[in-house]
Amino acid sequence: MKRIIAAAVIAVFLIAACLTDYFYIKNSYNSFTNDIAECVNALEQNNITEARARAEKLQGKWKKREKALAIFVNHNIIDEIDTAIIQLIPYLDSKNYGLCVAQCAVIKLKLTQMREDSTANLHSIL
Repeated sequence: MKRIIAAAVIAVFLIAACLTDYFYIKNSYNSFTNDIAECVNALEQNNITEARARAEKLQGKWKKREKALAIFVNHNIIDEIDTAIIQLIPYLDSKNYGLCVAQCAVIKLKLTQMREDSTANLHSIL
């Protein structure tokens, strides 16, 4: 009976960890994609100071969440997203707004890849 209780406690702990992982990644994805969309909207309206502020906000938010995400997500994806976010502000500074919009699309693509790779499905379980 003690083994069954111990197994049940471990199972509950693992399920809670998986749910925490899923919701943290989902919330991070939603937050980052909203910031990216706001940055692109500011660029489309030719509001460069607002776009830079949104890019800096995105970079600051990424720095805060990067270490926690590294627990749950493949480090290669984390590095790719980090590199893409770091390149965003220099593109704004060089006034190459086309590359900035393209870089936002790359960041969003990498974030989508991160979210999909961490989603539990039959393929990832087996």
